[in-house]
Amino acid sequence: MNVTNVKLACCAGFLVAVLVIISVTGFTTVSTEGKGGVMIDYGYYNVDWTENGFSEDMDAVEALESVCKAKGYELEFDEDGNVCSVNGYPNLQRGMEWGFYVLEEGKWAKVSHPSGYGLDGQKIVCWARAVSAEDVMPATDTTGYIYYDYAKNGKVQGEDVRLVSLGTSVTETLVAAGGAPYLVGVTNDSAYAFDLVKAEDRAERIGSSTIPNYEKIVSVSPDVVFLDGSMDVHTDIADKLRKSGIHCVLLYGSDDIGNIFRNIWICSSAIGFSEKGNEYMGAMNVSVSSVGNIFSGGGRVFIAYSTDTSAYTAGSGTYLDSMLKTIGLTNVFTSPGTYKVSPEEVFAQQPDIIVVMAPDVNVDSQRGYRSVMASVPELWKDTPAYRNGSVYVFSGKSADLLEVAGPRVTSAIELVSKVIDPESFRKFFPSDKVYNYFGDSYRDYLIYQHGGLMT
Repeated sequence: MNVTNVKLACCAGFLVAVLVIISVTGFTTVSTEGKGGVMIDYGYYNVDWTENGFSEDMDAVEALESVCKAKGYELEFDEDGNVCSVNGYPNLQRGMEWGFYVLEEGKWAKVSHPSGYGLDGQKIVCWARAVSAEDVMPATDTTGYIYYDYAKNGKVQGEDVRLVSLGTSVTETLVAAGGAPYLVGVTNDSAYAFDLVKAEDRAERIGSSTIPNYEKIVSVSPDVVFLDGSMDVHTDIADKLRKSGIHCVLLYGSDDIGNIFRNIWICSSAIGFSEKGNEYMGAMNVSVSSVGNIFSGGGRVFIAYSTDTSAYTAGSGTYLDSMLKTIGLTNVFTSPGTYKVSPEEVFAQQPDIIVVMAPDVNVDSQRGYRSVMASVPELWKDTPAYRNGSVYVFSGKSADLLEVAGPRVTSAIELVSKVIDPESFRKFFPSDKVYNYFGDSYRDYLIYQHGGLMT
């Protein structure tokens, strides 16, 4: 292919590719709220955002050229005049090619001929290296509101932005995005999440995420409230808050790892820290790739939320199911959602691996592990997992780590991979300590969490 270089500037790009589960997400009618501009999506959760207005005679290619010139990115076209590389990121053979996208009823739609496509009336557009529109980073929250730049570098009119978070996963995601110093209200759901922000001495407890308290939220005078868009009660209160003049961002349900990445980008972009969000996602990619390059295990897994006779398990379409798929494991229970399973149902599945969560105890010794093992139902003991010593216990704070769908997922992936395939990790790093249980001190066993990742 003959390539024509537009000599705007030279900038080398670096791509870390990691396979994560990607779900198709829906939108409602797009609001005009939020700032406008150009999003560049390089793929693999590597995104660039530039606030920019569009002149009447500007077309899609000219908008990209304008951004590249301002940021010093090299832009390349093929012999047919199509964009083939941006900032050192070329088209890939497996169908990931550069294309131009606009919002139509809240969803990205690809434009066949970007050159000459006028941008008059457009608020936000995207150049993306993607297979299809569904792979592109969403431009709106779950209710169709554009989320970009409610604050600039954490500031609103020169003052620190005031943020409220409803929900454990939402709070952890905001902290990963750089929002900890700006949180003035968080819910009571997680001690870990509250500990993340209490050092700032600003955040107040504003009740439960399942029963949001409108009066308490309003009382802390937030600029932006972040909510869980998968919860109807959050959608309802967001509508009420917006009518009161308070900006709201509703995140995507963290039922798959792809949405965790998306939510980090959304949070960071909403408060004006999109670069920090991109850095965090890059560090997550590096961590998952590092663990994946060592892990060589496999098997059929039963996830148990307790050792009760009829324990709850995580079926398909859940965060834990998505995590298992990410590291190449198979969930033995494939019905959707979280539900109880009987000992007979577990026995019928004959799992190779059982992962038990015991949040109410702290297992920090083989004696504690044996105590948990003594409490498992008898029929669990007649499975390959029990017979082969492949029952693993996550207790205390490590159980919380596994249960909360958020930016700490990379730590969870490392620990689950290690207990299932300890020999590969010891071979790679001989002093790596791996047990068949983790408790409150699980952080002592993490090696592959760098770049400021939360643990």
